[in-house]
Amino acid sequence: MKYPIIVAVALLALPAAASDGHHCGLHDMNSNWVYYSVAGGANPYTLTCSLNVASGTISGMCVSSSAQSFTATGSLTVANAMTHHNDHHMQHPLKSVDPSACTITGTISYPDINLTETLTNLTITQSRDEIVGVGTNGTGLLSVTFVGSSHEHD
Repeated sequence: MKYPIIVAVALLALPAAASDGHHCGLHDMNSNWVYYSVAGGANPYTLTCSLNVASGTISGMCVSSSAQSFTATGSLTVANAMTHHNDHHMQHPLKSVDPSACTITGTISYPDINLTETLTNLTITQSRDEIVGVGTNGTGLLSVTFVGSSHEHD
């Protein structure tokens, strides 16, 4: 039962974590990150990873809650929030999210354990030292956090 609560807390934290007056880009994610993933669903797990992100490309090593170590690869992309657009069918960002905030999406694959996490809604904090959000793994929801350990763009 604690996994749905963690996912709900992550969803509520997204607006509070949105950037303030600064457009984000891939350069904001160029860093070494400690990555935490908590999954619910049929096969709950937690992962802790040491990841490097460079120009949207992810690489690194992880350890699972069952103490198994494995590699991680993937990618991140940025989509800036669009509040003024002629397409009336597009989904607009939440009103509480600053229009300069961005949504980050991506995937992280763990080929050694045949698992892929799809990161569907992430945002970066104003200080650019944490990325928080949610995703899926094919069987359940994820709550994910990237905590910066060094930033190349500062």
